[in-house]
Amino acid sequence: MLAAVECAVEIARDKSIGPKAIGRGTSMPGRGSTAASSPDRSISEGGRSSQRAVKLARVGRRRIKALVKAAPGLELAALLASGDDGIIGIDLKRNDLIRIRPQPGTTQLTTQASIQPFDILVAQRSRVVEPEDPAMPEAFTATIDAEPAGRLSGGVARSLLSDLSVACAHDVLGFPGWSLPYWQLDGMRPSIALVVPKDGPVLCRRDKGSTWVRFRGDGGELMLPAAGSDLIAALESSDGDTLGGKPLAQALGFRPHFMLIALSSPRDGHCYKTVAALLPKP
Repeated sequence: MLAAVECAVEIARDKSIGPKAIGRGTSMPGRGSTAASSPDRSISEGGRSSQRAVKLARVGRRRIKALVKAAPGLELAALLASGDDGIIGIDLKRNDLIRIRPQPGTTQLTTQASIQPFDILVAQRSRVVEPEDPAMPEAFTATIDAEPAGRLSGGVARSLLSDLSVACAHDVLGFPGWSLPYWQLDGMRPSIALVVPKDGPVLCRRDKGSTWVRFRGDGGELMLPAAGSDLIAALESSDGDTLGGKPLAQALGFRPHFMLIALSSPRDGHCYKTVAALLPKP
């Protein structure tokens, strides 16, 4: 996997490389290449980095095609959110939403502050045949390289998010309400969806200090529990029981536009719709 990852990073950083150059036989850099010794490559499992060692290259459609050609056996995903149920991202080969469960014992990107939304992750699927999870049909286990191959350009990220967004309605994820018994899931419904709320979002503190997200969809006002750690931290650091508008944008560092809704893993026999992330309009 290492050689293909190094090649992907080289392509992302080299502005002269495009699909035609790859087709002419661009070689994979070896372990002794500059990509292997990049200071951006090392992410310690125990620590949190406050900033990147190397600024990631912005990757447009031309270089995405080159990345796909350079790593035919690997998965390329633009990160959207990470948490206890793994990583949610955009499959750059198929232009679809996916979930990645990091292989046990490998680098856990879910704890790394240096990994940000729209970073391009390179992953190798596990060879172990996994039973299908009806609650998360998009999920697979993979070894994820510690170094992103680049970062989506604003135009590409904006286009992909817009293309993948669906109606912000009560029946998002294929059923009304906010929970469903696990035994009723058959793997035919999506477990993740991108929506654009008509109003909001507003973070709210409810019973037992839990954090919820209030927003308005096509059918009126909705409330879902927040799963994103940054959302929970933003409300906990505020003075009141609600956080929205400009104060929320200041707490997050951006004005939220897209909302990522994800079905949780089973808890007490039920799976719940949650807000995995709020995302800006790139």
